[in-house]
Amino acid sequence: MKRLFAPWRWLYATKDKRQDVCPFCNAAQTTDRKEHFVLEKNDDVVVILNKYPYNTAHILISPVVHVAHLEDMTAAARSAMMESAAHWVQRVREVFKSQGFNVGFNLGSASGGSIPQHVHMHVIPRWEGDTNFLATIGETKIVASDLTAVYAQLMNH
Repeated sequence: MKRLFAPWRWLYATKDKRQDVCPFCNAAQTTDRKEHFVLEKNDDVVVILNKYPYNTAHILISPVVHVAHLEDMTAAARSAMMESAAHWVQRVREVFKSQGFNVGFNLGSASGGSIPQHVHMHVIPRWEGDTNFLATIGETKIVASDLTAVYAQLMNH
């Protein structure tokens, strides 16, 4: 049997799911963008790389203001999220040659949302054949990229 190691996932799998610090608020307030993988920040939204990605260049877009529900956001923030999604879909397509995207929300913990207290949008690049027997049978997903390298490629493009 072969073993696949993804040590960065261990932190996520073992951490207390009750968050003392909101990672989106933390990213919005940081001065060290590189440490928190902040791709973009403006008055309305913060865009970060997901530290626990489903695929290479999995991006999260959230409002700067800490809100749990879409309807609690300003129209400007909702619009800014969509504009950011369009921008980053294009950038990821250019840099990583992705062939498709899953873009959307998991609203509330019942939907599978891991951080239901701060609404956020997922932008997940997809490629033909990026799902195989390992994910189906072994319930294991391989993400063969380094976040630091992905961040550098997206920021330098």
